[in-house]
Amino acid sequence: MMPVLRFSLFVVLLLAILGSSGCRSMRGRDFPHHVARFFIETSERFPESHRNEITLPYSEANIIIDPRVQIGEWDIHHVDVFEAELGKAIAVHLMPDAARDVRMLSYNNQGRRLVLMVNGYPVGAKQINRGIENGVIFMYLEQPDEDLEELADYITRTSELARRRL
Repeated sequence: MMPVLRFSLFVVLLLAILGSSGCRSMRGRDFPHHVARFFIETSERFPESHRNEITLPYSEANIIIDPRVQIGEWDIHHVDVFEAELGKAIAVHLMPDAARDVRMLSYNNQGRRLVLMVNGYPVGAKQINRGIENGVIFMYLEQPDEDLEELADYITRTSELARRRL
């Protein structure tokens, strides 16, 4: 009887350890992750290995982008939604280092578009007409206005989680 009791105790202890480690891996997963990344428009002259073609969902605009991430989810401090002249828009507030990088990126890429992709899907593009000085990217998204608040919240929460994991 004693070996059976020891074995039962061992199984219960093992399940408790495995169960508690599983809980830790689920921390931060109480919302759908929305990984937001920015890419820069590039030229058709680059080889295919150095460019990707994306299509925006509503306008169906085709944009050729550099596949390298210019601004990652870890670079985003938070996202706000605000009412603008043409409807709701978002303001993506960047971390200080990313703000400095975006300033240089915006000066060096005047006339090109900055494309926002969420979970690998394009959701909007912003024409770069002048330098982005303050570390805030304002843009309209090709998403329904009623979805913007939730999208902004999920992007912010995912970005916070990404920074904690760095």
